[in-house]
Amino acid sequence: MKSPFNIGLDLGQTTGLAIYDREEREWHLVTSGLWLDMIRYIKPFPPDTCNIYIEDTRKIKAIYDRHMKEYETKIRTRRIEMSDLRKLAKIAQNVGGVKKLCQCTQELLEIEGYIVKMVPPVREPKWNARTSMRMTGYTGQTNQHSRDAMRLIIGR
Repeated sequence: MKSPFNIGLDLGQTTGLAIYDREEREWHLVTSGLWLDMIRYIKPFPPDTCNIYIEDTRKIKAIYDRHMKEYETKIRTRRIEMSDLRKLAKIAQNVGGVKKLCQCTQELLEIEGYIVKMVPPVREPKWNARTSMRMTGYTGQTNQHSRDAMRLIIGR
């Protein structure tokens, strides 16, 4: 038997959270905020009542190919600035931090007894509010983080 609640977590500096009640066929909560606050929203749900889906950011490269091509051109033409190198370092650092947060969140929730399913990152364009409303039926306010969390569990 499938658990009555599906919970999506899109981890990052701002963490998106979506909780869908499969029995009532409605969104219980769609929000975003600090990671610890999002974990606190999950805690009232007993582990045997939900499946948690987390975007597995460990499958993301620290620096995307589109960034590398831009910087390779700048290096070849000797037009690279220190600010460009700082941007690359910052991107890699942020991705590394989110990867560690992903691993720690999975371990924490599994220790607590939750079923955690790691979901590969979506390789399609991000949803805007209109697309999200059309795909999910949710009419409340969303932001990019909460919409990403919804995408993790839609159709499951």
